[in-house]
Amino acid sequence: MSSDLVQAFVETWLRGFVETFEAQSGAPISEEGLPDAAVAGGSGLVGLELPLDQMPGGAFWVGVTEDQAEEAGKLLSKGGEEPREALLAVLRSSIDAAVRIVAPKFQLGSPREIALKTFDAAEANCFTPVRFSASGVQFEVYVGISPQLRQLMEQRAAAQRSAGSALDHLYDFELPVSFSFGRKKLMLKDVLKLAPSSVVELDRAPDDLVEVIVNDSVIAWGEVVSIDGQYGIRIRRIAPGGLRTSAMSSTPARAVRGLVEA
Repeated sequence: MSSDLVQAFVETWLRGFVETFEAQSGAPISEEGLPDAAVAGGSGLVGLELPLDQMPGGAFWVGVTEDQAEEAGKLLSKGGEEPREALLAVLRSSIDAAVRIVAPKFQLGSPREIALKTFDAAEANCFTPVRFSASGVQFEVYVGISPQLRQLMEQRAAAQRSAGSALDHLYDFELPVSFSFGRKKLMLKDVLKLAPSSVVELDRAPDDLVEVIVNDSVIAWGEVVSIDGQYGIRIRRIAPGGLRTSAMSSTPARAVRGLVEA
C-alpha cells in the first residue's frame, strides 16, 4: 500500500508541477525520466515538508539540490526574485495541491502547514527522483513520503490482509437454510387433530415464490424446480440486505418443509 501511495502522490504532483512551471516560466518543460542515481548521500538537498495532522512523523516531501534549484529557478524568477525562492514557490504550490488530492483518497487526514526542510542522507533514500528539461536546463526533483508514513501504510496493508484472511475462514461455516412454502395459524385443538392424510391450507398460491430463510431471516424468494429428481429452488429475488452469491442461484434441497405456526 505504501508503494500505491507513493505512485499516486508522484503522478499527481508531477501533473501539477509541470502545469505550474510552464505557466510561471512561459517555457515548455518535459519529463526526461529517472536520473541514473539519487542525490549522493542527500548532500545539498533542500526542499519542503508537508506534515499530516494527527499523524506524528507522517509527511510528504519534495526536494531539489541547491545548485539545480538555482539553475531551474532562473527560468521562473522575475525582477529581483531569487531563483531558488522562485522554484520553491512552484514546489510549494504543487505539493500542496497533490497532497490535498491524495490524502483523502488514502484516508490520511488533513495536511498541515508546509515547512522548509533540509534532508539528511537517510531521508534522501525515501525519494523518487524525476528528471526534467526546460529551455536547455536539466534538473532533478526528488519526491517521496517520510519513513513514518511508509510504515503506517504498510501496517494498514498488513491489517487488511489479516482481516481478509480471517474473513476467508468465515466462508467455510455452514448455515442452516430452510424454505417456506407458506404459514398457517391453527388453534391448538386443530393441531391436536392432525393425522395422516390431513390437509393444511397455507397462505400461498401454488405459483407463489417460496421464502429462502437463513437463521430465521428471509434472505430471498425463489421458485421450486426439479434437479435430478430432487427439489431445488431457483432464486428470483433477493431481500434488501440479503445474501448475494451466485452459489444460491439454484440451491438443491433434500428436505423441503412447510412451516406451520400453532
